[in-house]
Amino acid sequence: LGVLLLNPALAAAGLIAVIGERLTARWSGVPDQPGPGPVNALLTGLLVGHLVAPGLGWLVLAVAGGIAAHLATAGLTGFLRPLALPVLSLPFSLVGAGIWLVVQAHPALTAAVDFPTGFLAHVPMAFFDGMFRSLSALLFLPHAGVGAALFFLIAWHSRILAGLALLGWSAAVLAKLALGGDLGRAMAALDGYNAMLAAMAVGGIFLVPSGKSLAGAAVAAVIATCAQDAWGAVWGGAGMPAFTVPFALAALGLVHAAAGGPLVALRPGATPEATLAEHGAWRLRFPGTLRTLALPVAGQWRVWQGEDGPWTHRGLWRHALDLVITDDRGKTFAGAGTALEDYHAWRKPVLAPVRGKVVVVVDGLPDNLPGTTDRTHNWGNHVVLQDPRGFHVELSHFACGSIRVVPGRWVERGEVLGLCGNSGYSPQPHVHVQVQAGERPGGATLPFSLVSWWDGRRFHANDLPAAGSDLETQPADPWLERATTLLLDDVLSYRIEKAGVFQGILRLTVAIGDDGSLHLASPRGRLSFGVHEGTFYHYRVDGDDPWLPWFLLALPRLPLGHRPGLVWEDAVPVHLTARSWRAALAPLLPGGAVRRTRHQALRRGLISTEILAGAGLPALHLAAEFDGGKGPARIATYDLTLIRIDGESHAA
Repeated sequence: LGVLLLNPALAAAGLIAVIGERLTARWSGVPDQPGPGPVNALLTGLLVGHLVAPGLGWLVLAVAGGIAAHLATAGLTGFLRPLALPVLSLPFSLVGAGIWLVVQAHPALTAAVDFPTGFLAHVPMAFFDGMFRSLSALLFLPHAGVGAALFFLIAWHSRILAGLALLGWSAAVLAKLALGGDLGRAMAALDGYNAMLAAMAVGGIFLVPSGKSLAGAAVAAVIATCAQDAWGAVWGGAGMPAFTVPFALAALGLVHAAAGGPLVALRPGATPEATLAEHGAWRLRFPGTLRTLALPVAGQWRVWQGEDGPWTHRGLWRHALDLVITDDRGKTFAGAGTALEDYHAWRKPVLAPVRGKVVVVVDGLPDNLPGTTDRTHNWGNHVVLQDPRGFHVELSHFACGSIRVVPGRWVERGEVLGLCGNSGYSPQPHVHVQVQAGERPGGATLPFSLVSWWDGRRFHANDLPAAGSDLETQPADPWLERATTLLLDDVLSYRIEKAGVFQGILRLTVAIGDDGSLHLASPRGRLSFGVHEGTFYHYRVDGDDPWLPWFLLALPRLPLGHRPGLVWEDAVPVHLTARSWRAALAPLLPGGAVRRTRHQALRRGLISTEILAGAGLPALHLAAEFDGGKGPARIATYDLTLIRIDGESHAA
């Protein structure tokens, strides 16, 4: 906005168009959802200020342009939303073309005075001179000084975006040279902003910043450059500018091509650095799958053969687990191990790992003597459950005659299905579990994971154990479950103290998002949370509330079960942990976008958190405490403390 004031008439036209757009939004009943509308209206108003000198016609076109920008944004949003594509600046290009035609049809409209421009002859300086003038041409102020100021603002906001802008301009210049253009003309062109916008959108906004997204950004810049030249070849005689159509075509094409893939940023952050950090933390925080199973056994068991195991878990059957019970010496049996009764797992209960419908039961096959197998009936006595989530679970090698369920019956998670045996292709008593698409026994396996288990050292919320891992279900604690059960419209109030000095009151209201997820909302931001498979999570912070990040940092996740000394790990985005130049540069370093965390339950309801040092940032220690009331009773770190207060009289 400060840059625009270099040309007051231009800035005034842009402001008038935005006012027109906002008034139209208010008239339509959706004033609190700006979206891309005001941006498109601003660009439309700037075009009016660029083409027409101040006067009555200038005013009419600015107001009409703002209104048209809102209507075009609403219409294109409805068209592109089913394709999961953003409207970008297409409304501006569409309305701008109409305004350009109106001005051409009315010669009486006085032309506005162009902003002074300049060009440096020396090639290295000319490269940046052209880049800066082209960047500032987006605001109809084609001047190297204005562009340099804009580039500095972009770099201040995001180092990744600034690098992408430079990449986009370089790709545009090289593309023009490759097509037989002159170096001087290529660097003097004022339409390079399309290539820069395309590179920034693809490489830093809609895709997760990575080597692949950089390649996509370069491709988008080249496509935008070619589209710009194609537009000129078709409309060059009429003189109609392309506006930002080349940028929109290139960005939408690349984003649509990547839709549904791992490159797409599902929830872009405020900056590419934030997107990179959120994406990296998400991958570390949730290594499991949506095909979640509870442990199909009770007590402590060990993974005898895991995924991609050395014997039978290969190829189509690679996603499976074999579970046994071992003693302190790691042996699965006592005595000589020649009788089935010698094995610790023999005739132990096998539990339903999911809620589902029993679709297949095979019982009555004899148990093998230890060391022998039945190669004719590989799966032995088995049960197949149909999970309503769209997959099937097979459990195999039950003891002969021990299965207690029949086809057609629904079972709940944790219900006893039968007893562990040694039927089928099984040399010793064990439990085999796998997930598959269909109900036919022995089908091709699908990835799955186990929830809420303890390996003797750490708690795992959702993960698949490796061979040799010890497993034990983490039981639920109703006290913790009640403390983390937050309902819609619940209000949590916290007294904020820094170094013992009162800072204010933070009031958080439980609200629901458009996607049905819950969050704690403050006037300046929101904190997404939820409970999944026995674990409470703080997922993500949006907005600029300075206090909300402390909840996520102190307690990114909480097992809803207590065990003395329980330990678990997690990860948080680096931009939430510090606001310094080191934190700003950390996402650019290998692994620097994410900081790992360690947590320990010191006692029931008291959790100690350590955010590990990394990327030049020191370790950070926090604590979270529950007292049986709703939400954390206390969040503390160094000199900052948030203390829950109950009742408005206390808050006052």
